[in-house]
Amino acid sequence: LYRACYYLYKKKRGQVENKNYSTQLHGEKVTEYLTAVNGDVEVVSLSNSIGRVSADNIGVFPPCYPVVIAGERITEDNVKLLKGNVFGLLDGKVKVLKEKL
Repeated sequence: LYRACYYLYKKKRGQVENKNYSTQLHGEKVTEYLTAVNGDVEVVSLSNSIGRVSADNIGVFPPCYPVVIAGERITEDNVKLLKGNVFGLLDGKVKVLKEKL
C-alpha cells in the first residue's frame, strides 16, 4: 500500500518511470481463486510455505491489505512482510494446496 501511495505521489509530480507496480504487489498467479479456496489443502508453517500455492488470502492489518491472494505462489518476500498483525494464518501456519505427486 505504501508503494502504491508513493507511486501516485511521484506520478502526480511527473517523477515516475514507467514501471508496472501491480506485478510487484502480488506474486505469480498459479490457479484461479475459487480453485485454490475449494481445493485439497494442507496446513504448513509459514517458513515452509515458500514456493507453495496459497489456499487463502494472507495479509497485514491495519490496513487489512492482502500480501498473498489465494491461488498465488508464496514467495520469500511475502513471508518477510507477514510479521506482526496478520490475517489468514492459523497459529503461525498457512493453508496451501496439496502438492500433486
